[in-house]
Amino acid sequence: MTSYRAPVDEVKFLLNDVFQVDRYDNLPKFSDAPPDVRMAIINEAASICEEVLHPLNSSGDREGCVWMPDGHVQGPRGFKEAFRQIGEGGWIGLTIPQEYGGHGLPLSLGQVVVEFTSSAIWRLPCTRNSPAA
Repeated sequence: MTSYRAPVDEVKFLLNDVFQVDRYDNLPKFSDAPPDVRMAIINEAASICEEVLHPLNSSGDREGCVWMPDGHVQGPRGFKEAFRQIGEGGWIGLTIPQEYGGHGLPLSLGQVVVEFTSSAIWRLPCTRNSPAA
C-alpha cells in the first residue's frame, strides 16, 4: 500500500513566509482565520487525507465505480462513509459564506484543503452496467 503525507510544512512556509497572510487580517474572511485557526484546519485536513482518504485508493482501484442500469453510480467500499465524514465535518463549506451555511474562510485556505484531497485520492474509473466487486 502506498502512503501519502500532506505537505503541511510547505503550505505553512507559503502562507506565512511567502504570502505573509497575516498582513491581510484586516480583510473580510482573513480576520476569521488567525494563525492558530489556519494551522488547526491545515493539520486536520492533512490528517483526514492521510488517514481516511488515501487508504481508500486500493479499494477504489480494485472496485472502481459502477454505473448501474437505473442510472445511479455505485462507488467502492468506504467512499460513501468517507465523504459523509467530510460533509458532516463541514469541509465542503469551508469557503462558503456563513449566510449560506458555510464557514466563510479565505479561498486560499480552501485551496490548501482541495490540494491535499486531490493529492490523497485519485479519480476512479467508472464502468457501465458491471457489478461491483
